[in-house]
Amino acid sequence: MRRVILCNVLLCFCLAANAEQPVDFDGKSMLFARLGANQGLPQRPVFLHLGTDGIRQAWDVQTPLGSVWKLFVYAYAIDEALPLPDYACSGNRQVAKEELYCCDPGQTISGDVALAQSCGLFFEPERLHLDVQDWRRYWTARLPQAGWLADLEQLKPARQVSVSSLLLALSSIKGIARERAEAALLAVMLNGRGHSALRYLGGRYRVKTFTWSHPQRMDSVVGGAAGWLSDGSAVWFGGLGSSLQVMQDYAPQLAAVAEGVGDDEVSAQRCVDVALFARYPIERILALSPDTVLQPGVVQDLRGRFRVEFRNGKQVLLHADSELRLAWNVQSKPLLYARLSENEYIARVIDREGLPTEKEAARALSVVARTYLLQNATQHGECLEIADSSSTQRVSPNPASAAARDIAAFSSGLMLQGAQAQYRLDAEGKGILSWRRAVEDARAGMLYDQILQRNFKHASLASINGEIECKPLPDAERWLRAQARRWRSALQTEPGFVELQPQVCQLAFGNPYSDMSRQRIYVRGLNGLNQRITLAHEYLHLAFSGYPSGQDEHYIEQWARRLIEGESRS
Repeated sequence: MRRVILCNVLLCFCLAANAEQPVDFDGKSMLFARLGANQGLPQRPVFLHLGTDGIRQAWDVQTPLGSVWKLFVYAYAIDEALPLPDYACSGNRQVAKEELYCCDPGQTISGDVALAQSCGLFFEPERLHLDVQDWRRYWTARLPQAGWLADLEQLKPARQVSVSSLLLALSSIKGIARERAEAALLAVMLNGRGHSALRYLGGRYRVKTFTWSHPQRMDSVVGGAAGWLSDGSAVWFGGLGSSLQVMQDYAPQLAAVAEGVGDDEVSAQRCVDVALFARYPIERILALSPDTVLQPGVVQDLRGRFRVEFRNGKQVLLHADSELRLAWNVQSKPLLYARLSENEYIARVIDREGLPTEKEAARALSVVARTYLLQNATQHGECLEIADSSSTQRVSPNPASAAARDIAAFSSGLMLQGAQAQYRLDAEGKGILSWRRAVEDARAGMLYDQILQRNFKHASLASINGEIECKPLPDAERWLRAQARRWRSALQTEPGFVELQPQVCQLAFGNPYSDMSRQRIYVRGLNGLNQRITLAHEYLHLAFSGYPSGQDEHYIEQWARRLIEGESRS
């Protein structure tokens, strides 16, 4: 007995019981499977049979593992903080065919690029010195029903696995391992086999592609991808033909089933601190909710409905859900600040500066607004800091509309590379997005990437957290090495501490971070107390990476401040 139910995002056909079976793809449809995020394991995934006539049928299936095995090796190495040394292409005849997916002779390839380009030689367990027993213990601890995944020696492209078990395995990958994998896999959409689908899928798909022999037809192949959507749900899809063909042929259908997919609530999305109404002095704020008391001089988080009255006589109504903070200046006049996730910030910019119902124009604006944020915000602690002002970009003080949030989620992780982001309401010019012209172009049939290309001819879409080469900061690196010698006596009695000499690299945008696999630290510089604390903080993450305290932000920050502030007093 089949039941048809309406799910949050998809029209899904949930079958009471079906045996797993190989599928003979007919060339007119593809299979799509999704396992919802944050719902506990195990659970039964949604299977959809997609074709030119839409959703037709659903069943559980077997799939060749293909290149997806590399994703599990990558996640394991990142989570266990194992070295991921670059692979050097030799041009040797024995590996020349495989090296075509890696690099040119004499060149090297790093882990993130190797994952996106499907360089199997990089991930060979023997090269990375993976231990079979450690591998088994790791996966069975996270997924007791790991089955095929626990057997490292059988992790081969030809291995047939059930899509259900593959999705369960993907769902078990959490934290920094999944964050790093998702960031690396965005390159598949930007530069790899999914490039032709980027205009339809945006940043919602973070998947590893595969192409392998058809299980029933000797002269055919099946292709597709597996990974995650931006809301954290595990996803797999497959069809007749290579992964490139499947992505090209079914991009609109893949976009349709992911429509409305938002952000993963448990992911570590960067925060944005916004000084609201930066150029409009506030005279007073009145609470419209009966249980809210505003006490002059008392800093407090706001919840409820309020009326903000400005010195110029204008006023605005707003609703807060603890994301707004009330403070006071020296004249006891109120100040308003908002702490938002990056996508909530972008969505509020769209509501304020554009119109989310103009979908393609709004998608283009969201990419430009995100790029502007990363290029112009300042780093303050863990968050980016920017003013709400016509001299920067304006942001709605009220929660973003559902349509604007959908636009922001679509462009999540994407920015312009090779251009300074600028936009205006109606002014046009080289390197400027005109909102009104973007709307006209969209109504004429242009998609968001075409609108961006028209306005930013020498720029390209790029991943915010993609592979970044090291631009050395020699002064910061020399300072860190000298300080690390001084810190040794204080830290050597702490469990798990290992003294290191990492590279220190220039951070172009985003939050400072440490790359454990390559022993690198990315920071903005070494100017002032806060930047020295940040550099010490990231060094400590590396120094304690093999011990649980290395993931304890409170512990790391306490030690960073103790080391730097202690030196400032001495």
